[in-house]
Amino acid sequence: MNMYQIQHDIQNEAQDLLKAILEYEAIHKHEHDFYDSIYEHYESKIEELFNHIEKHRDNGISTFQTIAILKDFWSLGNLESMNQDNCNVVDILLPSNVCHMIQEISNDEYRFFEEQTGTKFYKLHEDEPDDAPHREYPFDVLTGRSVKR
Repeated sequence: MNMYQIQHDIQNEAQDLLKAILEYEAIHKHEHDFYDSIYEHYESKIEELFNHIEKHRDNGISTFQTIAILKDFWSLGNLESMNQDNCNVVDILLPSNVCHMIQEISNDEYRFFEEQTGTKFYKLHEDEPDDAPHREYPFDVLTGRSVKR
């Protein structure tokens, strides 16, 4: 399988999964066990997708494209159901491998992404080292600061 095909397959897989999550959320968001049920339905699928991305990162899918996919998943946090009661999309839905990947990508990679997309959060984080335990910079890039803190 060539690099273009890998990239195409991963992007389709990510879009299909996001679409399914959005459809599920629209139908089930008012159920009392919504957080548990959406996590049960999608956590392993998201984990699988990001394991697939990690396996092919920089050998089929670029880090730039990886950040774009992370940003798409992070945008689920713009949904009221995924951002309330001191919980956000990370607490509700995203598995640990996604959080690990977010922190693993270097500041330079995020800055390159920002240069291509026109944001400038790097200016707020110039002194934040790549190996800081809980970097804020990646989250600013992914959220556009949309998630309540």
